[in-house]
Parts: sequence; structure tokens; C-alpha cells
Amino acid sequence: MLKNLILPAFLGLSPGVVMAQSDSVFYLMGQVSMENEAPVPKDFLVQLVCSNRVIKQVNPSAAGTFAFDLGSVKATPGITDASGTEIQGGLKGGFARDAWDERGFLVIGGRVYLDECVVRSTPIAGYTSTTIELGTRDLQDNPDIGVLEVRKINGTPRLPATVSLTTAAAPPEAAKLLGKAQKELAKKKVDFHKVQDHLEKAIRVYPQFSEAWCLLGEARLSSGDQVGAREAFELSIASDENFIHPYAGLAQLDVERQDWMQAANRARQIRKLDPTYPRGLLFDGIASYYLGSFEDSRLAFEELKERGHASTFPIAYLHLGMIYAKKGDVLTAAEAFRAYLSASPAGQVPVARRDRIEAQLKLWEDQGLIPPEERTADS
Repeated sequence: MLKNLILPAFLGLSPGVVMAQSDSVFYLMGQVSMENEAPVPKDFLVQLVCSNRVIKQVNPSAAGTFAFDLGSVKATPGITDASGTEIQGGLKGGFARDAWDERGFLVIGGRVYLDECVVRSTPIAGYTSTTIELGTRDLQDNPDIGVLEVRKINGTPRLPATVSLTTAAAPPEAAKLLGKAQKELAKKKVDFHKVQDHLEKAIRVYPQFSEAWCLLGEARLSSGDQVGAREAFELSIASDENFIHPYAGLAQLDVERQDWMQAANRARQIRKLDPTYPRGLLFDGIASYYLGSFEDSRLAFEELKERGHASTFPIAYLHLGMIYAKKGDVLTAAEAFRAYLSASPAGQVPVARRDRIEAQLKLWEDQGLIPPEERTADS
């Protein structure tokens, strides 16, 4: 996640709000389907993976069914995550807010944001599976996410860009160390020193372990080691050039140092691997904006919004507001600014920026350019 990104005072980085709804248990369920109705392998696991982290993994039943219990949403006056834990100061990092962090799943207005979460099988030699993308789900949705299809393979499997071939080829010792690092990252209070230790050991066992290199980059970034993070991301790509997550890590570092041209190049690499990858659209929009390519920026952010990811990255709304204001489309600009403020509560937006946006909206209202925002009696 981005930290200390320097932007003009009017801009800023803002995670979204996690608001509690009525008490609800949130879970997902599905079915494993083996090719030719073969039995499920004994060591087969189904994983829930969010932002390249394994959050949960379960053994399917003999009938092939599986389920993930993701905790409950408690109705409290504070801001909570899906485990009911009170959150102070918003989600960690602030800029590219992941759908999951160590404190829970993002919930806004009864909707659970799992934009960067997928369900997949653990890599097993000789098998490949489909991937189920979760996206945004309503707490009242049917928990059935469908069928995870598994088949035997001959030769090298073709995997989505969010999965590295090197993971399937990892020796058991290295895979176990990666699992330990992922388990530590799933804790409420993460010991990043321990995470890095596990990952560095995994890489010593298996130097081509792209996923371990990438996760090491993320751990170093969380610890403030940008140089070490960049090195790890680059080595991850060197080990598997088709693995998408390390490209996003490098793009994040490029944006942090305001190297807009390099960030744009990196965004193009990401979108070549997967044109719908949310962070690819995000970084494409940001880099294009600061390179002065406002139409390209608008298209990227609009696609991010259409795919349901703008609430995960509220900064997209902020940039759309500025783009439409430049175009003279005050009505659309106001809509975007209001969406930005709605997704970013006062405690998580710098006061000066919120005041400036609200003052601009009030001016447009007074000039009759936009209708007043509808407010409830409690507002």
C-alpha cells in the first residue's frame, strides 16, 4: 500500500469507510468438480486469496463441497470490520486499499468488497483449476459462489496472471515457509520481521519462487524498505514474467516517487497481462493524469468505476471530479466529488481537503450550477 505519497494539497489518499450493518454472518460456499467425476485428491485444498495473500484454506468434503466462514458484521455505533473489531483511523496504508487487511473484510452499506479476492485450488502437481472471482457482494446474497472446476493437465499449465507457475513447482519446504508467512500476515498484529524471515528462508530453498519474492516485496514495503521492496518485486518478475502482482508493487513505488512516465509504462505492462486488473486501471489513471493525458485518465478511472472498484480506491472519484471540472462538466464533477467524500469519512480525509471540496460544492450550489445535495433529517 502507498505511504507518504506527495500530491498537491487538493488531492490526497483516502481509504474507504467500514460501516457496520445489522448483525449478519458472512460466509461463502461452493462445489469442487473433478474432471470425469474423479475423487478429490487427498491433499487438495481450496483457498480464499485476497490481494495475493491466502486468507483461508479448507479441505473440501468427500462430496466436494467447501465453505468459508468469514465472521460476522456487528451493528455498533463505531466503524468496524467484518469480524466486529473496532477500527481507529481507517485501514492501514490509505492509498491502494486492499479488499482485505489484517483487520477484516471491507463492508460499506451492507456490501462486502472482495474486489481483489478469488477462490482457487492450492497448486498441486498435475492439476489445474478455474478461479472464482468474488467482486462486490451484498450481505444478503446467496452465499453459493459456484463450481471450482479441476482437471488433470499434461505439460505446463496455463494459469491466470494472478497465479504464479513457480508456486506449483515449489518444493514442499519452500511452500511450507510461504504458508507460514501468509499465516503471520493474516494475524491482527503482523510481525513483519517474522514474515520476512520465513520468506527469505523460502527463497534460499527455492530461488525462483516468484510468489515468495513478491510477498517479500510487500512485507518490505510495509516496513518502509522501498529499496529492498523494489529489488524483491524485480526478482519476482525475473522468476515469472507473467505473474501480475509484482508489477503492481513496482507501479506503486513509481507513483510514490512521482515517476509518472515509469508508472505509465508499468501500468501498460499490467494491463497487457490482464486489462481488467483493478490496480492496473488505477495506476493507468493516476499516471495519465499527471502526464496531462486527462482523457486517457478519465477512461481508466471510468472503467475502474464501471467494474465496481472505485469504492475500493476512492482516489479515483477525486481525480474524476477534477477531470470533469477541467472539462466544464460541473454536474458530473460534483457527483464525483460527493462520491469521494461519501467513500472517505471525515476522519480519513485531511480536513483542509474536505473543507476545500465542500466549499467548491457549496459555491456551485449557490450559483445554481448543481442541485443541493439531498440530506436526511439526521444530517
